[in-house]
Amino acid sequence: MTDPIARAQGRGLARSLLVSFAAPAIVFALFAVAAGISLLFEPGSDARIAAFSLSMLLLMGGAIAFALSFAARRTRALDEAFRAMGIAPAGAMLNIREFHGTLNGRPLDAMFARRGPLLEINLATTLHTTLAVGTRTALGAIVRSAINAQEIPMADPAFANLVVSADDPQWARSALQNAAFRDAVLRAVQDPTGREMRVFALRPGAVKLTRHYFDLDAMPAQIAAMAQHLEGIARLVEQFPPPARHVPLSAMEQRARAAPTRMGGVIVAVMLAVMLVVGVATAAAVLVLVGNSR
Repeated sequence: MTDPIARAQGRGLARSLLVSFAAPAIVFALFAVAAGISLLFEPGSDARIAAFSLSMLLLMGGAIAFALSFAARRTRALDEAFRAMGIAPAGAMLNIREFHGTLNGRPLDAMFARRGPLLEINLATTLHTTLAVGTRTALGAIVRSAINAQEIPMADPAFANLVVSADDPQWARSALQNAAFRDAVLRAVQDPTGREMRVFALRPGAVKLTRHYFDLDAMPAQIAAMAQHLEGIARLVEQFPPPARHVPLSAMEQRARAAPTRMGGVIVAVMLAVMLVVGVATAAAVLVLVGNSR
């Protein structure tokens, strides 16, 4: 089966090539329109220069506003599907949206990133352990090797293209021998199109499903069924004997669920602060060098 990351990179490359050809053409077209408008005025006059400059400014501003509006609409593509379940959308970032509410009495936290696209849904459960079942990828193998994460071998052929890992391997194997849980997990992670990368996980206090590289236009119709499926898994795993070790929920993971866009804003702010410090330091160094050379 083709690696979904490789397929996504191929699609991304195709889009980049399209943009690299389309962007200069659009700029040239805007330039031509502005130049055409300026021809209505006397050659060499201030009015012609002003007309060209103002036209170019308005046309470029309009193009940027259209691009931002398109991005904002796509970022809100899942809003109505979550609202239909009583889950409120939030977040002011252009490419990221978050959703918070309850599903059948269980807190639900979700995050959608337009670029990718990427969707993460966390549904609360009383179980505190870690287990992950996800699409096997070349990048995943590299990451597991780098962090020395142990893969749990699975004799079940249904898991041949999946990777299973857990904090408590013995408990994980026992859980996956339960036919209902096994089938529910496989249903959550198997993608018939082969284009997605999916990960189902038990996290401290939550069941989680991550889907990456999916068809955004088809996703709204799948949201309710996906959330209900997770709710069924949450009820099921709470009936299992508890694992040997209770895995606590870290403060960072809790913040990532509760306010993912805020976490993103903090990261952006830190990056901007670092860039500002580097810029100020560079400018100061240049001024010192110029002063010493006089």
